[in-house]
Amino acid sequence: MEESQWKLLFGNIYSILSWNMEFLSHLRPRLDLGSDCFGDILVTMIPFLKPLYIAYNENYEMAQYTYRKCIKRSEFADFMSNRSKMNASSTDMLSSLHLPIQRLIMYDSLLKEIISLTPIEHPDYADLCTAYRLMRAMERAANRVVDKRRNMDMVLKIQESLIGVSDY
Repeated sequence: MEESQWKLLFGNIYSILSWNMEFLSHLRPRLDLGSDCFGDILVTMIPFLKPLYIAYNENYEMAQYTYRKCIKRSEFADFMSNRSKMNASSTDMLSSLHLPIQRLIMYDSLLKEIISLTPIEHPDYADLCTAYRLMRAMERAANRVVDKRRNMDMVLKIQESLIGVSDY
């Protein structure tokens, strides 16, 4: 697989992984100390997550297209088939491309559940609520960007079809 195809297939997955590792590096010391407060970490870090997920969402359709194109090549298809045989519990790669997006949805659900179980007077309650609002705003922003791109793609396709009609 060419490097350019690899980048189209996986997008900025390493940046998302890096964000998660950074979050863990901030969370782990709190857990080691027995602290149950981490909302402030999320409040600080969620703004950095926003552009990562917007970029991943923007590339998602291209990643699917690239996968479908690559799987037609025998060496890639053989590699994927061997990978599946070695790890029977693994999902196929096309399904795995959606996992980072699902993780974002899980963060949202998890935060909502944590807030519902956290007493209002808890020292982390306000930060958790702020983090939840930031997470929701980030999801909406990411979806708006993807919707705008899809709309623009549709406009361009219509324009191309109209230009093609006028050429005849």
